[in-house]
Amino acid sequence: MTPEAPEPPWAADPGGGIGTVSGGARTVAADLRGPVHSGDGDQYINNYYTLTDALKEIQALTPHRPRARAAGRVTTEEIERVLACFVPPPGFTASARTGGTAVVLSGGQGSGRRAAAIRLLQEGRRETGPIRVLPDSDEEPPHLDEDSVEEGEPLLLDLSSADSERFARVAAELASYRDRVARCRGRLVVVVATEQEAALREAFPAPVLRIGRPDPVEVLRRHLAYHRVEVAPDVLAAADMRARLERSAADEAAHIADLVARHREQNPSAGGADLAELLRQAAGEDGHWAAKVGDSIERNAGLRQRAVLLTAAMLHGYSTDAAFEAAEQLIAAAAPPEEPDQPPRLARQGFIKQLQDLGVEVRRDRSFAFTGLNYDAAVRNRFWDEFPDQHATFRRWVEECSRSRRSPATALDSSALAALGQRFAEQVLRTREPKQLLLVAEDWRAEARRAGHCHSDLMLGVLEMMLGDEKAAFPARVRLREWSRDADLAVPLAEVLIVVCERTLALTHPEQAVVRLRHLTRHRRPRVAEQAAATLVGLANGDAAMHRTLVHVLANRMVDARRNGARLYAADRDLLWRATEPDLLHRLGPPIAASPSRHERAALAEAMADDPAEARRHTERWLAASTHGRRAAPPPPGGDRPLPDRLESVAVAAVAAGRWMEAYSTALRFAEKAAEDAAEAKVTSESGPPQERRRETAETFTARLRVLRGLAPRSRDRADARKDPR
Repeated sequence: MTPEAPEPPWAADPGGGIGTVSGGARTVAADLRGPVHSGDGDQYINNYYTLTDALKEIQALTPHRPRARAAGRVTTEEIERVLACFVPPPGFTASARTGGTAVVLSGGQGSGRRAAAIRLLQEGRRETGPIRVLPDSDEEPPHLDEDSVEEGEPLLLDLSSADSERFARVAAELASYRDRVARCRGRLVVVVATEQEAALREAFPAPVLRIGRPDPVEVLRRHLAYHRVEVAPDVLAAADMRARLERSAADEAAHIADLVARHREQNPSAGGADLAELLRQAAGEDGHWAAKVGDSIERNAGLRQRAVLLTAAMLHGYSTDAAFEAAEQLIAAAAPPEEPDQPPRLARQGFIKQLQDLGVEVRRDRSFAFTGLNYDAAVRNRFWDEFPDQHATFRRWVEECSRSRRSPATALDSSALAALGQRFAEQVLRTREPKQLLLVAEDWRAEARRAGHCHSDLMLGVLEMMLGDEKAAFPARVRLREWSRDADLAVPLAEVLIVVCERTLALTHPEQAVVRLRHLTRHRRPRVAEQAAATLVGLANGDAAMHRTLVHVLANRMVDARRNGARLYAADRDLLWRATEPDLLHRLGPPIAASPSRHERAALAEAMADDPAEARRHTERWLAASTHGRRAAPPPPGGDRPLPDRLESVAVAAVAAGRWMEAYSTALRFAEKAAEDAAEAKVTSESGPPQERRRETAETFTARLRVLRGLAPRSRDRADARKDPR
């Protein structure tokens, strides 16, 4: 295992702190921008725009097939689509759906097990929120982390595609995990194939809901309606969809509807086209076009014609100007050395005419596309299959498109390059093992280390395609973890990883995204480290589930460091300060804003023990936040006024960390500063109530510290709590 990157030299404790005039715990803006500085000497920054910013602007290409659904999270968007398109399968009755904490959902291929599980978990929920998908870890045990279960959380575990070894490992943890879910009043649905049901029953006895296959034509109709494509029953009958769908996988209806909707969006002029024909094309995919594509390749036998045809398929939907440059590069890459020089440029046929002769529609905005639904994919597949000896040539061509900037007007932009990378990756994954594509990515990583150029746009497209592929996702995630732990990873590649983690991995594997970004916060280049930290804070800002994940990961690392006698990473400590800043938590709303988790309490104690200066500032921030707009409730008879949960956690952490004296003196200064400010501004009459609330908050806090230290009983007079305990 690759050791964790050491703490970079610049990460030594700076002065000041978050929320103070002097700065401090490495404040990271949410939008960090700056040019690369790879040489010696000073850097003068005038334009704050980075590769990371450019990569984030690249629109994700809709893959040829739907993205593989992997462990991590069912998004709100997917839940809403399931609820809109769900057709109850046989066996999905109200009486059968009654169950306790855990239910096993069993069904055969094509029964829509995942959709049924999502629908089952959504029952009884007041809001449509994300569903966490198990296992928590597919890399090392425990696969089901009991500590990560949240109150009332819906959980989905799909074992239907697990091999026997993985099935047995996870099933062995289920009984204990169910007990934890029950204590948290959550709900767990375990999905299995029909043939796995008996094996699971031995390790995990639970109520079983057995479902059959829903009407596939009705499922397709609802998915088309979801895209606002209205279709009459006779159209579906004319397209012979029932026979096609009954032979297909469960998600085929959604895939067909997606293709039809995308084609109509990209070809608005074809809005009145025969819907039955479109449905036949979508259901047939490239097989529908096989004969026509093969005939086109045979008829257009010249190098230029075939190069233009393949380029059009690889850059389908993009600019003719960029495609011209790419086609010329493909001709140069594929031409044998002995071939005579091409005729002068003006003596050749115009590029747009070449495209049109090949059946490509050129639009008024100079973009182009094949008019047949999925015809571009059929062309790509046919070229890749017909010319296996040219795969290396195709790869060199893709790389040259990335390197070349000979003419800015005709060079491929970042979105086109990312699409080119995805479509290249699509072909490799379709015909070869994922490791072949990983070798390509490793070559690009080596080039980045050697020459500073990592084909960033191509790499983004390739990695996102791999993370969405059922076979390639796991090895891709492992490789991302290895790269993220390299403190000397080339800056362009590190920035690609940041974007991939933020916009792809965080959606399916939130914890793994957090872990990889956390490694990148220890990169030797401050800019990369700060961008990774800013991305983590940005993910946690406004997403309660991601905030819990971040705090959980930080707490585990901090507690492990203490147990092992190691020092805390300053980057971990600083991330915690940012993640527990009052304004950020306020935006998250209840329950996180109101009460910290036990993981957060543990992490806070470790951070306060390691950083006394920031412990004082953190205490002051929460004293101020607890006072602002607060009308203190009167204390109960014979007792002290209670603290808000957040301020209570600060007091408990300060005592546990051995920093209670720092917290105590901070509270005294906090109360005194209110009087000083009022006197200086000469607005005592206006600031009386806020000043009183500050004093009350400080007195209650110091009294609580004394109680936690065993220095004063709860009924101690409040005046005594104002005395310095020393």
